[in-house]
Amino acid sequence: MTLAPDAVGATAAELAEQAMELVGSDPLAAIEHAQRALAAARGPQQAPTRTLAWRAVGLAARARGDLAHADDALRRAVRAATLAGDRAAAAEAQMTRSFVLLDQGRAALALRLSARAASDLEGLAAARLQAQRALILQRCGRLTDALDVYDAVIPHLVEAGDTVWESRARSNRGILHANRGDLLRADDDLSRARELLEADGRELDAAAVLWNLGCLARERGDVVLALRRFDAADPVCDRHGFIEGLRLVDRASLLLAVGAVGESREVAERARAALAAAEQAADLLECEALLARIALLDGDEPAALEHARAAHRAATEQGRPGWALQARLLELLAQEGAGDPGLVRRATELARALDDASWPDAGAEARLLAARAAASCGRHERAAELLAASRSVAAAPSAVARLRQAHSEAIVAYRGADAAGAVRAVRTGMTVLAQHRAGLGASDLQAHVPALAEGLAGVGLRVALEARSALRVLREIERWRGQDVRARPVRPPRDPELSAAIAALRRASNEVQQAAVADGAAAPRGRLAALERDVVRLSRRTAGGAWRPSTGPASAAELRRGLGRHVLVEYLALDGRLHAVTLGGEESSLDPAPRLHELGRVADTEAALEHLQFALARLATGRGSERSLQTALDGARAGGAELAALLVEPLVDRIAPGSPVVVAPTESLHAVPWSVLPGLAHTPVHLVRSGTSWLAARAHRSHRPPKSVDQREVFVTGPGVRAVKQALEHRDRSPQVAFGADATVARTLQLLDGAAVAHVAAHGTFRSDNPLLSSLRLHDGDLTVYDLEALDEPPELVVLAACHSAAAQVLPGNQLLGVAHALLGAGTAGVVATTLPTPDAETAVLMESLHAHLADGLDAGTALLRARDALDLDTPAGFATSAGFDVYGC
Repeated sequence: MTLAPDAVGATAAELAEQAMELVGSDPLAAIEHAQRALAAARGPQQAPTRTLAWRAVGLAARARGDLAHADDALRRAVRAATLAGDRAAAAEAQMTRSFVLLDQGRAALALRLSARAASDLEGLAAARLQAQRALILQRCGRLTDALDVYDAVIPHLVEAGDTVWESRARSNRGILHANRGDLLRADDDLSRARELLEADGRELDAAAVLWNLGCLARERGDVVLALRRFDAADPVCDRHGFIEGLRLVDRASLLLAVGAVGESREVAERARAALAAAEQAADLLECEALLARIALLDGDEPAALEHARAAHRAATEQGRPGWALQARLLELLAQEGAGDPGLVRRATELARALDDASWPDAGAEARLLAARAAASCGRHERAAELLAASRSVAAAPSAVARLRQAHSEAIVAYRGADAAGAVRAVRTGMTVLAQHRAGLGASDLQAHVPALAEGLAGVGLRVALEARSALRVLREIERWRGQDVRARPVRPPRDPELSAAIAALRRASNEVQQAAVADGAAAPRGRLAALERDVVRLSRRTAGGAWRPSTGPASAAELRRGLGRHVLVEYLALDGRLHAVTLGGEESSLDPAPRLHELGRVADTEAALEHLQFALARLATGRGSERSLQTALDGARAGGAELAALLVEPLVDRIAPGSPVVVAPTESLHAVPWSVLPGLAHTPVHLVRSGTSWLAARAHRSHRPPKSVDQREVFVTGPGVRAVKQALEHRDRSPQVAFGADATVARTLQLLDGAAVAHVAAHGTFRSDNPLLSSLRLHDGDLTVYDLEALDEPPELVVLAACHSAAAQVLPGNQLLGVAHALLGAGTAGVVATTLPTPDAETAVLMESLHAHLADGLDAGTALLRARDALDLDTPAGFATSAGFDVYGC
């Protein structure tokens, strides 16, 4: 490390002072300056220098998360000042040590030491001490007491011109205001603190405040701004070794705010490990509380209770009553389903205690819990009172808090037999959900948001099912699944930093694969994983303003007009039971009213599907003896018949033979190979997320030029895949092609943009850990979902002759993440793709026939149905190939 120019030849006292100045900008340099000062400070006259130097070491070590080193250094500072008889210096060192004790979870001792130190200081030193004491009170959860101290001391710091301590006090008070729900005052304090720190050149402290401004943006619901601020602060924090565990807690909390439960849990677990290793007991408590919240959203009440109890024990041991109250709330939430008759009283008492401790949002949440409990035991008037009280107490509710309020109001209305009130609450909550989602530009974040309202949607569906109203069930399904799918996406200019990151990832991925081929062993993936994280991080900075406002889910009348000859079948799973709603298009022979069907247990369907998938996997790989493959073929046919009995036969009077069907599966049915099911085997089938998404696909198609205008067709073949040249013969127009070395990522994207029909034959990879990194293998690397999402005008129809090209991560609200579904989300009207690995020879036969029928003017569903006739379905490979491919969209 290079010393600052003014450190060369400096005295011990000057080095100690420089060390203190460097604590907020470069902790490592501060420690080195302090160590040089200590080495030079000999004799009793140098005691003040040694005290200051040890304080600098302690503060710098704390900034880096090394609490043991910090505590040892500050003990030495206290001892040096005490031996020199300097009570004021000893008090300042003792005050600084109290912070470390607080971080270690020793809040009671920290408060005692700070009180003792206060008696030995006066003037500016006393004001600084009070600012530190306010932070201890704040971390203990005594927000009102802490605010009183801040309000009293900050004017003194301003008057004294002490910008360093003013910035610290304002930064901490800003966080306190945010905890109390006063976001405007929080922004004022944090912004002023950042101005002061940047003017003083205190880089690390300024980055820490910028990070807190990111947390504030999260509380306001501005996820994109929060991510941008986190990303701007991160490099500075990393460079100076600023506590990673605490930053991971904030990132996990942000992910939870958009419903990304799995990723949030993963990040929070990493945070817990880092905080435990650093013995950051105070922050570890808060991480346990966050893990409890994550488990609650995930429906894992036992895990939530375990984390909540761990947080409560830690808060009690650390003497932090405010956090003990918050942990107690989490315990009660985790036990809500236990039917405790005393829950109303306990939750109400807890709400008052949280109010008294200046935690208004937590107090409002406790009242909502009490309201739900009151409604469950028939105390409907009391439930209404508690709901009203929760609305008046909450300070500045975030989208998550407003969804929580709407969900509670829906539950209370439902339990009080107020169906209309329940539906109003659901409608209100879904509007909040749409607004929250609209602020996000990244498709993976958008897809996770509906998880925040899964319980709310369940209330609306339950009300409709109990009313036995097919129309109302259809309306609630569309309200839940049809969020933000009718607007045509308008993409912003490509972020050059993101483009560079994707290119770097592609190069690194090629290097890894080439190394594996050359060495015969897996190459290290550390750099690749880091580049993948960069791509994800940069993609999520995209603001949601790039999407036009949704017009909302479609009505039954709109659906009938848009379906034409088709019949819509929407499946629904609720409370372990499977249901379906059918609706005929206005050109179909069905009556105009939707019909509701009871289908049986979800578990039975899932078991039958699992058996069928196992058999199809055997057929698709072609491994095994002729006899074993024949057994698998027989099993697949039997599995298809079993599933048809559960899913199709109850609807037989609504599905006319040969009439096209639009199927919107529920989450557990997305892997069903519909063409294998008798009753649909000879029917064109289109798979969609919802009826509204069918209309969206048709609307996207309507933006295309008329058929009289020459429209490009594109054929791309990746390495290791036999070109489907037969499909190019006897065509009216010569398509544009990219085979072999011509099939690069850049060339493929150029060809795809604006094409009418695109055929891509390539090896596909589905990434269950990050579906947006799912890819198609081309000559110079992987074409990922991120690349496809950047197309200005995706093809009208895309045929993906690639294994697993239709594989997707299925999220609540029928949100789907994968290659095929990314194209649909970007504006492609229809995609032909497969969920299985498919044999090359049979796939080539199917594709040749498919493109011949498409060239004859057939729609994708009918063309695929006719193309299956070219396969020998009595062979394992032919059957598996036919079963794997489906049409997604229209």
